Amino acid sequence: MFATVMPSLKALFLPLLHKFIHTDFHEAVARMTLIDRLLFLIIHSIDKLGIWHRLPVILGLLYLAIRRHLHEEYNLLNVGKTPVGVRFNPADFPFRTADGSVRSYMLLRPDPMVVATQLQAPRQLIHTGKQSNVVAAPWILLMIHDWIDHLEDTQQIELNAPKEVASLCPLKSFKFYKTKEVPTGFYEIKNGHLNTRTPWWDGSAIYGSNAEKLKKVRTFKDGKLKISEDGLLLQDQDGYAISGDVRNSWAGVSTLQALFVQEHNAVCDALKKEYQDLDDEELYHHARLVTSAVIAKIHTIDWTVELLKTDTLRAGMRANWYGVLGKRFKDTFGHVGGAALGGLVGLKKPNNHGVPYSLTEEFVSVYRMHSLLPDYLDLRDVNAKPGPNKSPPSTDKVDMSDLIGRKGEAALSEIGFTRQMVSMGHQACGALELWNYPLWLRDVIPQDIDGQDIPEHVDLPALEVYRDRERSVARYNDFRRGLLLIPISKWEDLTDDKEAITVLHDVYGNDVEELDLLVGLMAEKKIKGFAISETAFIIFLVMATRRLEADRFFTSNFNEETYTKKGLEWVNTTENLKDVLDRHYPKMTKTWMNSTSAFTDPPPRDIETAAARAVLPLPLPWQREIRLSMHTKDLHHCVHRRHHLRHALPPLRRRPLRRPDDAAVAAVVVVEPADSHPLGGRGGYLGVGVPSGVLCRFSGAAASPAVRLGGFGGVGGRGNDVICGRRGGARVGVLQVHGVCHRHGRLPGISELQESRQFTAIIPGLKLIVRSPLETSPRGTDAAVHVAGPGIYVLTCVQRTKRFSREREKYYISMFATVMASLKPRFLPLLHKFIHTDFHEAVARMTLIDRPLFLFDISFDRCTNSCACMQIIHSIDKSGIWHRLPVFLGLIYLAIRRHLHEEYNLLNVGKTPVGVRFNPADFPFRSADGKFNDPFNEGAGSEGTFFGRNILPVEQKSKLLRPDPMVVATKLLARRELIDTGKQFNMVAASWIQFMIHDWIDHLEDTQQIELNAPKEVASLCPLKSFKFYKTKEVPTGFYEIKNGHLNTRTPWWDGSAIYGSNAEKLKKVRTFKDGKLKISEDGLLLQDQDGYAISGDVRNSWAGVSTLQALFVQEHNAVCDALKKEYQDLDDEELYHHARLVTSAVIAKIHTIDWTVELLKTDTLHAAMRANWYGVLGKRFKDTFGHVGGAALGGLVGLKKPNNHGVPYSLTEEFVSVYRMHSLLPDYLYLRDVNATPGPNKSLPSTEKVDMSDLIGGKGEATLSKIGFTRQMVSMGHQACGALELWNYPLWLRDVIPQDIDGKDRPEHVDLPALEVYRDRERSVARYNDFRRGLLLIPISKWEDLTDDKEAITVLHDVYGNDVEELDLLVGLMAEKKIKGFAISETAFIIFLVMATRRLEADRFFTSNFNEETYTKKGLEWVNTTENLKDVLDRHYPKMTKTWMNSTSAFTVWDAPPDAHNPIPIYLRVPH
Repeated sequence: MFATVMPSLKALFLPLLHKFIHTDFHEAVARMTLIDRLLFLIIHSIDKLGIWHRLPVILGLLYLAIRRHLHEEYNLLNVGKTPVGVRFNPADFPFRTADGSVRSYMLLRPDPMVVATQLQAPRQLIHTGKQSNVVAAPWILLMIHDWIDHLEDTQQIELNAPKEVASLCPLKSFKFYKTKEVPTGFYEIKNGHLNTRTPWWDGSAIYGSNAEKLKKVRTFKDGKLKISEDGLLLQDQDGYAISGDVRNSWAGVSTLQALFVQEHNAVCDALKKEYQDLDDEELYHHARLVTSAVIAKIHTIDWTVELLKTDTLRAGMRANWYGVLGKRFKDTFGHVGGAALGGLVGLKKPNNHGVPYSLTEEFVSVYRMHSLLPDYLDLRDVNAKPGPNKSPPSTDKVDMSDLIGRKGEAALSEIGFTRQMVSMGHQACGALELWNYPLWLRDVIPQDIDGQDIPEHVDLPALEVYRDRERSVARYNDFRRGLLLIPISKWEDLTDDKEAITVLHDVYGNDVEELDLLVGLMAEKKIKGFAISETAFIIFLVMATRRLEADRFFTSNFNEETYTKKGLEWVNTTENLKDVLDRHYPKMTKTWMNSTSAFTDPPPRDIETAAARAVLPLPLPWQREIRLSMHTKDLHHCVHRRHHLRHALPPLRRRPLRRPDDAAVAAVVVVEPADSHPLGGRGGYLGVGVPSGVLCRFSGAAASPAVRLGGFGGVGGRGNDVICGRRGGARVGVLQVHGVCHRHGRLPGISELQESRQFTAIIPGLKLIVRSPLETSPRGTDAAVHVAGPGIYVLTCVQRTKRFSREREKYYISMFATVMASLKPRFLPLLHKFIHTDFHEAVARMTLIDRPLFLFDISFDRCTNSCACMQIIHSIDKSGIWHRLPVFLGLIYLAIRRHLHEEYNLLNVGKTPVGVRFNPADFPFRSADGKFNDPFNEGAGSEGTFFGRNILPVEQKSKLLRPDPMVVATKLLARRELIDTGKQFNMVAASWIQFMIHDWIDHLEDTQQIELNAPKEVASLCPLKSFKFYKTKEVPTGFYEIKNGHLNTRTPWWDGSAIYGSNAEKLKKVRTFKDGKLKISEDGLLLQDQDGYAISGDVRNSWAGVSTLQALFVQEHNAVCDALKKEYQDLDDEELYHHARLVTSAVIAKIHTIDWTVELLKTDTLHAAMRANWYGVLGKRFKDTFGHVGGAALGGLVGLKKPNNHGVPYSLTEEFVSVYRMHSLLPDYLYLRDVNATPGPNKSLPSTEKVDMSDLIGGKGEATLSKIGFTRQMVSMGHQACGALELWNYPLWLRDVIPQDIDGKDRPEHVDLPALEVYRDRERSVARYNDFRRGLLLIPISKWEDLTDDKEAITVLHDVYGNDVEELDLLVGLMAEKKIKGFAISETAFIIFLVMATRRLEADRFFTSNFNEETYTKKGLEWVNTTENLKDVLDRHYPKMTKTWMNSTSAFTVWDAPPDAHNPIPIYLRVPH
């Protein structure tokens, strides 16, 4: 009933959801995860209202964080080749390198020259007012010279002006080189364009993007760069500037290049003075890192803040660099937490979000900002006396066309650095609007990479329109859709300008889809404070983060070791461009710079525009916009009723003032009844509302007429009069607050420690708050009013009861830092008391979030040995043992552990991804050799790839025989008598794990043999006195961290290669090539070749139990083929085989996950966890009804939107191999049952005979199995308990066993398998037991009693290893370790299971993105979804057998065990006994 009802509800729900989402986004949302859909719904709702920029700052930051996450997830597309070669050692390259390692008919519709003429060509300059000056314009051009330039083709294109605009075009036609198009070899984006500059933030605008350029700019003395004596760029003999990039440059860019050459050289001087042993090369490299970081920092927290002048973006950009904890916290404690808390700079490791770093075509398009440039530069007289606001007089104008290229360098030499910089600083730049593209750029001479003029003039606005089309950049509406922004449906959605709407209609008609991106960006309504459009901002949002986050020199290598202590200090103390100018031109900035930022035009210092230096008492993230809604009649009522004005104001003032400042807020409202009654005339009112207890007075001037005042409570105690005046038509009043006698006492204040005072008032209409305390008396402060509505003026005022000078403020900051620094070394030892000594170094490498997770986790582990840690974990049960926690808490513990191990215990070995990304659609099935599973790495998980690592290798060549492996095997492993697992695990389970080993792992052997000889002390007890075996082949990885590795001859994917083989040759042997089926004998066992060897995917070192399971799943494969053939009659042999393989492999994986593992780790917590791995915590019923919903936690790993390898190419690991050494599960004999007898109690049956296990291996075993038959073999294994994984339980017959080769043929040499396994772990550099546990963040043992309570075991361990617990072999430790109740394996082994059981599913696209009906077929997916355990498979093929002989719930428990009892308590609410 549930399953019937839910689909109908789903069908009703989805259309309802779609009503809230713009039609254009239905398809995009369908590709998102549940969490991302919910996040999108939030931002989409806010977008519809258009209010995100008006939200309180903290909410605005959350909005932007959500948007950034969505774009990082869905808007970063790789173009071209994936990383090639081997991963390099960052320590080998501690510095930046020189090279940073549409259809034709649409191109002219509408004609680019028509677009340029009618919509871009200027009429008169529209400037940005005081927000941005001309320095801001060359700054972004300097960045462009650092980041991006396209490689051009040799073919030229010509554009001709259409008749309709020819008379208005400076050029009637022009030629240019087309962008070179290069095949990418990438299925999704087949062609791309090359960047001739390095896109890293590496200062290549001054250093160049290759070694040749770099050589030209260096002096090769003390690390410095070439610079002329006048502080400008040096010029070559032809007058061309010598700098990193001079193509298409002008004097403004050249000035900034010269400034940062001086900065580089100053850094060199400072480093040389501090570190006298540094040579030229080292000084250059360190100085380049520092200078590049200074540039990046200025762009991030200075230029961008002025470009997007809102509190939200100021907070956002500073959070990018410093994190929300802020600069002071970061300076004191270093980088703490992840990107949010500590900022992007200083992260533990770079993050490219799975896409190799580059800058994008869309990024290039939104940085088309030539409209910022003016028509001329207004030169200032820097020898004159400063005027108001430090303004210098203008002397003459220079056409911008005279400032470009070589001509510009000559002009700049005459002007000089100081005059050029001051002139740019005092001139507003152009606005990014329609009709504002400089006219001189419509007939401009471009330059080549050497700065030399190219003969053809170009019409730049027309060319830029063409470039976007040529490079297949989406037009405006598609661009917005791609960024999840609502597209426009009519021109009125884009702009309110009626003339613009008319011209847009004239150029594009009614087709808004044709609107060019550049035009749309200029026409779009701007957010208040934004100099750019919201559409462009979204690209900024993603890429501003990406430039820092993906670069190791801003993340993992942003440290003293790379930058030097002095260099890092230089970066950390430079906050803006003004700091750099102060360093090199202090007189210039002191004399001529009035503004806070070098990128703004200095504002007047009168009170009406003093907001640039205002102090707002609210911390930045908590500021909010307030709207004053009061009409004249309301004010009049307040005046005559003697009410506080504050009662009519918004709720901000409804409660007693509790601010982080010693401050009081007042409001002044001036009412003008009519224009004929100016302020101070008849009928004018001035009202003051202040908190009760705040004493105020108004100071007046002679020019000020008397004003009638309405009496308000809380105002009094001093004389009240008003300064009145005019400025631009607005009336201005000045209020002085003289004291605070608040009834609740002194207002709490901490603003003295506030480093920056540059806050902006955000009450609409209010331009101004208070001046800095340095400019006011201790008892008063200036404030101002501004028109907030018809006849309404508002003032906000901050008053301090203390005066703090800049020196005193610095003193308090210094004291704070000193105290914090002294507390830190005291705090760390305290923290270390809670953490085992062995983990101090590991924890130091963790993020802030991971450290408390680890502390939480480690505390559980310590409590297994001691209850002392109960002081740390107050919420844990007195037992303090994770496996005794309620199931839900146990799952949280396991999730934390898994996260830590995925973060710190997945190590790549060997080559990084090679070649190009392939199209998964070209490989819809599993390949024979495991290739083409990971779209970014076609070889990952294939036959012959390296085993990975969970722990760094521990070299043991000197200890291969210490202690002797045969001594270890004899004294600690060899079976005395069988220890079984009781009813928990049977022989089917033992065979199953070997079946999986044949699917996953086998090492490639060398041709060299090793011989082990039994020492005298144990020789008499050893079946073999000596034995030979081939050593594991060691292969160089080319990887700096793990130099040698070992190759896997099987495919480590869960692809059923135990029955299909790991290569095409094996696969060919097992297929019938008819109806997709595999070969099987008539008796249901594996077919044998003429020599009696089984025909199956993998027969090396096999035995009858494994062979039986291989035969069962061949039958399963063939049954799937029959079902698919019946359902889809048009499928051919190849298609049937591939679909059946996918289904059968998934059935095997599912059985292992939610059946075998659940019986191995028989606790409610692990039962819940393993089902959550497949189905998610929402469960099977939910998933069957609604499909995969949410991420891995809610919906499970199977069916995720995309695979996740956690940044490490998929493989199984050496440690995984080691913990799967489970030969102790095997008994000495197989007790054959009489399947013709009458079932006894619990469907038990009598034993008739026993067969030596040695008779069931290899070719002999196949012959024996043929006599026994499938049913009798399976029933006999089902009713026999397997051995336990304990000391002294390794089968004796395996101490003299004949191994087989890949064809199943016996080798001549016998081996002592337990001794060989001990040797293999040492040979392969797998850590010994204690180091293994340390590597997994588990507490190591310090004495043998920590390992086991068995006194005999302790005695023998001491006899073999002495007192040195560090020498304990891993295999012995795993067997000796105390087991958790219900676990058949040790906790140490379980931790590897925890990580790798997840990884086998999560990294495989056939269990994630391709786990769907299209890949598996509907029938195939149904087959997987309805198979829950091995019993289901046996029921399908041998229903009589299971009905007669299986009493247990699982086929992996002894079959005469009672079925699992029903537990009415939901599994997540259970508490282990």
